[in-house]
Amino acid sequence: MNNDIEYRGLYFNEATEKRVMDIIVDNLHSGNRLRFFYGDVEKYWLEEYEMMGTIGKSTGSQPIPLLITSKRSIGGGGILTHRIQMITIDKTVVYKNPNFVIKDFEIKEATSELNEKELFSSVYYEGVNVANFETQEKAEKWVKFMTGKSNRK
Repeated sequence: MNNDIEYRGLYFNEATEKRVMDIIVDNLHSGNRLRFFYGDVEKYWLEEYEMMGTIGKSTGSQPIPLLITSKRSIGGGGILTHRIQMITIDKTVVYKNPNFVIKDFEIKEATSELNEKELFSSVYYEGVNVANFETQEKAEKWVKFMTGKSNRK
């Protein structure tokens, strides 16, 4: 059972939004670096890796869109197109599922156990500790990255 559909020369999961397919096809081999925010409408997955790059395509009879991480890459992984909730190009939102919300992150002083490992700032998302850092500044940079306000951690 194949759940893929052909759209403008690429194959996508049938649950992919048309606007997402348009953005991906329009940016195929453009050199533009896109950033994908994956999740379900009610839950941001907090993906930190393999979510930013240029668009390429696989070979074969049913080519799928690939995320090419850098200019030095010669290939990439398939894009989970049906799980994309937001897309940015150079920190500009070009697509956002209207029901998708990135909730506020909270930065707190790390617990004494983490302080012993020289990790002094903890980041919480929806009440769950999702990352720990050596400094408040690094924690703040990571939050900016995860919210799309920066493309560097």
